[in-house]
Amino acid sequence: MICGGKPLDRDEPEGTNPAYPASGKQSGATTWRCKECHGWDYRGKDGVYSGGSHFTGIIGIQGAQGQPEEYIMRTLRNEQHPYTPEMISDVELTRIAAFVSRGQIDMTTFMDTETRKVNAGNASRGREVFQTTCAACHGFDGRMLDWGNGDESNFVGTEAVDVPDEVMHKVLSAHPGVQMINLRAFPLQDAIDLMAYAATLPTE
Repeated sequence: MICGGKPLDRDEPEGTNPAYPASGKQSGATTWRCKECHGWDYRGKDGVYSGGSHFTGIIGIQGAQGQPEEYIMRTLRNEQHPYTPEMISDVELTRIAAFVSRGQIDMTTFMDTETRKVNAGNASRGREVFQTTCAACHGFDGRMLDWGNGDESNFVGTEAVDVPDEVMHKVLSAHPGVQMINLRAFPLQDAIDLMAYAATLPTE
């Protein structure tokens, strides 16, 4: 999620988030993204972003699971999360709060945080889910859509291998700003099996 651009149909915020740590290595609009501090795996400094260019030292959001959504909304308006109603409306904020309270999953159930590799799931079952659901837009080999730049391609398989936590988040919550289904109505195991299969798809 980012405050602005296509996801919320408004301009990206100008400048760096004032709450973003001075020791962080990012700047500009990207610092307003939830994932930039808390990670796609929701574990912050204890997860995939425990080092590297996205490290901020900020904790994840697992501790907010089960918290009242009103409390989470107030938190997202405080000085640590200075999101104004112009950036995220109250209606939009209720959706984010619902996700934080009730929508998180444990990414370590299907991937290794240190290697960022898928290590669980039934790929055969995942193939059934992908070929009957996802292939309509992504193609049977996952290469119908390409997010790459220049000569470098970036397909479903590429991302499932490189950033499975990000892919899982989008499998369950869809991709902001574009038309994409999500698998929230499916058992979580189906999404895990899907990830196991997606990691076997062509990467180039």
